[in-house]
Amino acid sequence: MLFLRSSDTIPSKLSGLFLISFMFDKIKHFFEESRTEFRHVNWPTRDEAMRLTSVVIGLSIALAAFLGGFDYVFTLGIREILNRVIGV
Repeated sequence: MLFLRSSDTIPSKLSGLFLISFMFDKIKHFFEESRTEFRHVNWPTRDEAMRLTSVVIGLSIALAAFLGGFDYVFTLGIREILNRVIGV
């Protein structure tokens, strides 16, 4: 199924060649618009990218340690409860 804007016009009888040409025109238009938008992006400097990447990696490690600690504590707690209740 094709998704068309109301401004797109298509002849009533679509031939295979026209359909393929139409699809390639749409794809080409998409990449042209994408390229234009990428030119408007305010890209970070190398130093900003390195600093922000370090922050993300540091926070990821801290969160992993925090969640790992909780997992360890809860595992010990459940193991202790099971030992007292059913003697496993």
